[in-house]
Amino acid sequence: MGIAYYNTSMAFFGKTIDEITGGLNQPSREKVEATVFRHEFGHNLGLVNNGIPPQQESHHDEENGAHCTNEQCVMYYAIETTDFFSNVFDGTILTFEQFCTEDMAAQDGE
Repeated sequence: MGIAYYNTSMAFFGKTIDEITGGLNQPSREKVEATVFRHEFGHNLGLVNNGIPPQQESHHDEENGAHCTNEQCVMYYAIETTDFFSNVFDGTILTFEQFCTEDMAAQDGE
């Protein structure tokens, strides 16, 4: 749905996003776009061994590239779009979870 290029830019695949959003049983376009933007921005920041090595605990999903092993983290390799109740009633956008936020904090010296 999106791609990050080094730490400089991002591209989004609008047609793909259109195909998986907005219909019955599908999440809103806004929710998916916001999630994909946040995910690709994480790549631009260098998260999950993409410039910033995992500092606190190994959470690098080696089978799926520079992605987190935590399914609740926005840096997980997949966006779940099949949960009806979440898609229809929950507007929550995934965030960076513990290990990714700790990696960012370690780079800042905090």
